[in-house]
Amino acid sequence: MTFLSSSKLKNKFLRYYKYYIYVILAILLLNVFFFVYDLSQASNKTIKPTASHFKTNTGIYEERKANKIDKNYVNNARRAWNKKYGHIENEVHQGILFELDNLDDYFLWETKSEFIQNKVQNLVNQIGQTRNKDPVTLSESHIKDLNSWLIHHNTNKTIVNQTQPSSKYYMNLISQVSHLLCQARVVHTDLMTKGTQLKLMLTLETNHQTDEKSPVNVHPLAAINYVRHRPRRSQVRVVFKPKWYNNTETFPNIVDGKDRHYGEYISFFLSLLLEMYTVPVVQLRSFTMHELLSTGSERFNGTLFEKDDQICVKGKCMYCTEENALCCSESGVVQGAVIVYMEQTQIAKVRNPYQRSYNSNKLKPWETSESYCHKQLIYQYDKQFLLDLVDLSVFDYLIQNGDRHHLDKVNLLLKRGDSHLDVRTNEVNIGDKNDPPPSGLSKIDKYLLLDNGKSFGQPGQDSLDILAPLYQCCVMRSRTYNKLVQLRGGLLTKTLKQLSKHSGCPLSSSESEEVLTEVQWRGLERRLSLIYATVNYCMRKHNGKTILVN
Repeated sequence: MTFLSSSKLKNKFLRYYKYYIYVILAILLLNVFFFVYDLSQASNKTIKPTASHFKTNTGIYEERKANKIDKNYVNNARRAWNKKYGHIENEVHQGILFELDNLDDYFLWETKSEFIQNKVQNLVNQIGQTRNKDPVTLSESHIKDLNSWLIHHNTNKTIVNQTQPSSKYYMNLISQVSHLLCQARVVHTDLMTKGTQLKLMLTLETNHQTDEKSPVNVHPLAAINYVRHRPRRSQVRVVFKPKWYNNTETFPNIVDGKDRHYGEYISFFLSLLLEMYTVPVVQLRSFTMHELLSTGSERFNGTLFEKDDQICVKGKCMYCTEENALCCSESGVVQGAVIVYMEQTQIAKVRNPYQRSYNSNKLKPWETSESYCHKQLIYQYDKQFLLDLVDLSVFDYLIQNGDRHHLDKVNLLLKRGDSHLDVRTNEVNIGDKNDPPPSGLSKIDKYLLLDNGKSFGQPGQDSLDILAPLYQCCVMRSRTYNKLVQLRGGLLTKTLKQLSKHSGCPLSSSESEEVLTEVQWRGLERRLSLIYATVNYCMRKHNGKTILVN
C-alpha cells in the first residue's frame, strides 16, 4: 500500500514538475527584483540629521541640511556635468554625489575637541588684532623670516627661540604686516604690465620712524625694502587689485569676469586655516584717487584719460582698454585688495596638467578620460608633485577658482636631513633652475598660491571638475584631510567670518560691507562636504583602501 502511494506521488510529481520549476524561477525573479529595487532606493537615500546634531540654528547649518536633501541641486549638477563632459566623467560625478547623499552625520557636526577649538581661536586672536594697534616697527630680520616662512610653508617644528613657538611668532608677524598695510601711506604708484587685467604696483611707507639703519645687503626674499635716501622709514611694495564688483554679483561661467578683490582676501585666511601658508599677506583697503594721482609714475600717468567728468586709468596689460578702465572722480575713493609683493623671488610658471580647455569643442585629455592620471601623470611627475597638485585643487575648489592654468613654482635649497624646512638654515635657490645644487644641499620645488581673484563667482554652483586631480589620482596628504575634517560642521566658515571681520582695515560706513554674502558662505560649507564625499568615493573605488599618505 505504501509502495502504491509512493508511486502515485512520484507520477504526480513527474506530471507537474515543470510547474514547480516555473514557481521556483518566479520566486527567484521576485527576489532579484526586490534586491535591485533596494539598491535603487539606497542610491536615493538621504541621511536627514536632526536638530540635535547642530550647535546653533544658523543659516549655514540649515543650508547643509538642505543640500543633503535637495534633489534638485543633485539632479541639476548631474545634468550640467553630463552636458559638458559626457558619459565617463558624469559617472564619476554621480558616484561622488552618491557619497554626498550618504555622507555620515559625523561630517555635519562641529568638532567638540577643546584642542581644535582653542587652536582655531588662538589663530583668530593672533591675527584678528589689526584694527586697534599702535604703529608697528618691522626690522629686516622680521621681514626675512616672514618671506622665508611663506615659501617654506612649514613651521610646526621650527623654534624661533626657546620661549616662543614659531607658529605664534609668525602669526603675530602677519598681524603686524596686516596692520602696516592699513596704516602706511602711498609714496609711489606704478603699473604692473604682466597679466591680463589692470593691476597697480603701490609703494607704501609707514610714518613711524625707526632707529634701524638701512641694510647694506637686503635679503633676496625681502618683501619690504628700505630706501637708501629714507633710511629711517620702512616701505612695502604691494600689488593693488581694484574692486570691480560687489559681492552680490554672479557670473554664469567659472572663468567669467575680472578678479574679485574679496576672493584674494578670503583666500589668504583660508590658507592660514588649512596651514598651507603659501598665500602672501592680503588686506582690503581704500585709497583716494588723489593719493594715486599725486604719486603716479610716468608710466602710470601715460595711461590716464577723462571720461564723463571722471579720471580713468587704462593701465597696460593684455586686455587693458579704455572700456575696461578704472574710473573715479579725483575726490573719490578706490577700494581693492593690497597684496604683499614677493620681491626678488624667482617664480617660474609651470603649466598646470589640469588646465581647463576654455572651449567645449576642444576638451583636454583629463576632461574626457578618467584614467588620465594613472595612464599619463604618474609617469611624468613624482608623487610629491601629485600631492601638491591635489592640495592646490582642494584649495581652488573651496574658493571655486577654475582659472589656475599655470602653477607658481620656486626652487628651494635644503640642507640634507632638514626634514622640517627650518627657515633660518635653508634658502631659496636664486640661480639657474638647471644648475645642480651645491654640495650638502638638495633641491626641491614648492608652489605658491598666487592670483586667487577668479573665485566666489557663482555661489550656487560647484565646478566639481576642479577636484579632478583628487578623484582621478585618488591620493591626498593625511594632514590636509585631517585639517579639513577638523573644520567640519560650520567651523570653517565661522572662523573665516571672524578673521575677515576683525582683521581688516577700518572702513567708513559707506564703504563697509560683508566680505562674502550668506549664500557664498553656505556654498563654501557645501563644497567642504563634497570634498569629504570625493575622498569616500576614492576609497570605495579602491575597495576600501585608504588614499591618505603621510
